[in-house]
Amino acid sequence: MASDARIAGKVALSVYQLSEIISLRDCMLLIVENATPLIKPATKPTMNPKIHDNLEQTVILEHLRAACHSPAHLQSEGYFLGVLSAEKIERSANNSIPYEDFLPVPHSKPSTEKRLAIVIDCEMVEAADERRMLAYLSAIDFFTGEVLVNNYVKPTERIHNWKTQFSGVTPALMSCACAAGQAIRGWQSAHQRLWDFLNEDTILVGHFLNSDFDVLGMFHLNIVDSAIMTSEAVLLPHSPTERLRHMWGLKTLAKDFLKRDIQNGKSGHSALEDAFATRDVVLWCLSNSQQLQVWAKQTRIRTQKRGSAKRGVSSMNSKGKHKSRGGSSPRTDFDDEYYQDLESLNWSDIAEDSGWPHSDTGYDPWSD
Repeated sequence: MASDARIAGKVALSVYQLSEIISLRDCMLLIVENATPLIKPATKPTMNPKIHDNLEQTVILEHLRAACHSPAHLQSEGYFLGVLSAEKIERSANNSIPYEDFLPVPHSKPSTEKRLAIVIDCEMVEAADERRMLAYLSAIDFFTGEVLVNNYVKPTERIHNWKTQFSGVTPALMSCACAAGQAIRGWQSAHQRLWDFLNEDTILVGHFLNSDFDVLGMFHLNIVDSAIMTSEAVLLPHSPTERLRHMWGLKTLAKDFLKRDIQNGKSGHSALEDAFATRDVVLWCLSNSQQLQVWAKQTRIRTQKRGSAKRGVSSMNSKGKHKSRGGSSPRTDFDDEYYQDLESLNWSDIAEDSGWPHSDTGYDPWSD
């Protein structure tokens, strides 16, 4: 047993620096003495169990297909769909994987049985120049909840920041997974693993899924993004070619729709927990269209009130007199015309109050 531990230690040390030897020694003891599988824990689905009924599955699949976003809308939200442009090439410089190296989901042979819909969630770490790299991949069957992939992914470059507070990944955990043979070797092997379960007709579900695609080096057309789905319900009317101004984080949606608390651990997020939460959020939206509209209307009203309150504070002049736009008092009622007047509503001021992750692009890539 001791000899096996020394051999495994040499393998791990050949991958990572000598400075990590203490963590690796602890890691090897964990593997040898406890034989503990190195997968991250996750909350099991509690709201929507397996969908066994064929009729129910058929109905949900039809709704899921109808919810797929158009190519124009996906492009407006930053998805790469295989068409290179000067803008895309320039943006690609900030990715860990150049867009030129992205691959489409391959066609499958007619005899090959693939999944109808799969939920994906990735955890990322940071390489040089703040480039995000894949470090953990989870994928589940949308209808059965079966776990298809749940593995660490060994980065192909030296990592500068493990972002453990979000990713839940540490150098020691990655070393353990590699030494135990439980890590996928690089992003190319990761998307090949996914392709064992899907083809061009499979619907891929995720939350800010374009962020996951950027570290998987792949693109696909049949997409249901829970961030887009829920934001569209609120931001009406909305043009498919116009980028959504803000979106909700998965933590907020899980709490609002499922009454479920996620991403509460001190050791970072669980990709598997997030995949189950994304699945259940989408199922909730598909199964509760009227309740979704009620939530969207209440959110618009709540947002409008917060916006009015913040504008009221910011518009007080030095004499303490209120200065309203256009000489009229601020509107307290809600309507779509008011909602479209984005200049009158300071989104950056109210985004945090409304549960939105926000940055220059409206999305903090480390938040989900």
